[in-house]
Amino acid sequence: LVAGGRTRTAPSTLAEGQVRGHYTILGPIGKGGMGEVYRARDNRLDRVVALKLLPKTVVEDRERLQRFQKEARTLAALNHPGIVTLHAVEEEEGHHFLIMEFVEGGTLRPLIPEDGLPLDRFFELAVPLSEALAAAHEQGIIHRDLKPENLMLTRSGRLKVLDFGLASNLAVTEHTLTQHPIGTPAYMSPEQILTPKKVDDRRD
Repeated sequence: LVAGGRTRTAPSTLAEGQVRGHYTILGPIGKGGMGEVYRARDNRLDRVVALKLLPKTVVEDRERLQRFQKEARTLAALNHPGIVTLHAVEEEEGHHFLIMEFVEGGTLRPLIPEDGLPLDRFFELAVPLSEALAAAHEQGIIHRDLKPENLMLTRSGRLKVLDFGLASNLAVTEHTLTQHPIGTPAYMSPEQILTPKKVDDRRD
């Protein structure tokens, strides 16, 4: 999903040169709770993409997987320059994976000094972030896991929201929200912890 800013982990499930569908694995990018991410080549369109392999916890839960796939299609309809684009949801031989826009850059985490960002720089980032979130909220999509690790700057300086809704299982409508808190504790609102099924776009 991003070249830089992710912690590389080993061993990886997929090896360089391995083919999944019409995608050739070029190498690992990183690994997290929502799966392993690889740099891959789309052999049909001859472009580099990010391939995210879903973890077994999602794949082995049929209801969760079906909901994930349905809501991922809704997210794929989002088209905003501040949101990393989800191209497709794929499946091959029991492996389920997402195909996303490959973006080169780094996350916001190392760019924030201990005493915080200068006010002018803060607004340079906050305004496009708010615009991206507003576009998602108009479609009923709530991120619920906003933090510096899920925000990145491209090499051209554009802000992009990563893992949009994926870390929180793509909360599109209230009936899909889990009764258990989902997110990163240090960045969760009180409402998200105490009444997760009532969380709305104000949480972001």
